[in-house]
Amino acid sequence: MTDRSLTAQQRVVDLLLEKNGSTLKDWLSGRRAESTSYEDIAKQLYVLTDGEISISYTTVKRWLIDFDLLEVAS
Repeated sequence: MTDRSLTAQQRVVDLLLEKNGSTLKDWLSGRRAESTSYEDIAKQLYVLTDGEISISYTTVKRWLIDFDLLEVAS
């Protein structure tokens, strides 16, 4: 997924994470490498963005699929 194909919400999160020296894809990849649950990823993102971003665990899962960080079962 290129920057141009990010959804509006993903672009906002990407910009907020940029302040911490990361991108949304890299940040999500790091959480997956640590085997963090979808729910915990959503909670961490909420805290990291000072409550500006509140997403569900299903959104986290969809974003992981969008960034090819999670395979979809067929």
